[in-house]
Amino acid sequence: MNRLVSYLGILLVSLTPNAMLSTILSSAFYTIFNLFAGFLIPIPYYSCSKFQSGGYGCII
Repeated sequence: MNRLVSYLGILLVSLTPNAMLSTILSSAFYTIFNLFAGFLIPIPYYSCSKFQSGGYGCII
């Protein structure tokens, strides 16, 4: 996760003309990333064995 945050920050700083715009875009990207990663909206997860939980982690 830390590598993703660093690389996204480097990408946005290199693509945008100034630091303020890159800050605004990075906050928007991090919000969207957290939303779809399941931190803000929890993903329903029902499991009864270790095999199912491992398979679910590999698929998602």
